[in-house]
Amino acid sequence: MPCNRIVDAGNGWQIALISPAINVPSTTFQYELTRIVGEDSEEISNVRICLCPGILDEERTGLLENCSYTVFYEQGTASCEGPNQMCCSIDNSIPDPDENPAACEGLKFDNIPSGIGDNEQTRILSNFTLTRPLPIGQVSMGLKAGNTSAVATGVCGPVCDNIIPPTRSIIL
Repeated sequence: MPCNRIVDAGNGWQIALISPAINVPSTTFQYELTRIVGEDSEEISNVRICLCPGILDEERTGLLENCSYTVFYEQGTASCEGPNQMCCSIDNSIPDPDENPAACEGLKFDNIPSGIGDNEQTRILSNFTLTRPLPIGQVSMGLKAGNTSAVATGVCGPVCDNIIPPTRSIIL
């Protein structure tokens, strides 16, 4: 099933896979999250990319070589480099929906700083390098943005064994 390089997350933010430029196996990935002008949105506090749900936690942890993000505001930028718990790291737990709506283990970009006053986030670049090349396929990405969190599905990203990413559901 094909993936989408650009996805409207549904909460006033757009996700775009910038690198790799074509859908070939890669170790290096860059996403650009852009605030959609004219739509109601809140600032993003964390992002989770569902990463290889069908593998062991130790294998997933071993996939991440490094990661970082840069936040662009109307005036200025802020950056964070990892992997570390304050910036970005592999999280092998399923988050509480209040923390992030993506029901998956994966790569978490956390503590993304909000702007001050009217100097709000306009876009975020998230980068990561894996220890081995992975093919491109469909991943889910959760964006926690105040009370307007969302899960974008069908986003192009790194996959293992073409496993379809999980979705959160209610069991009655």
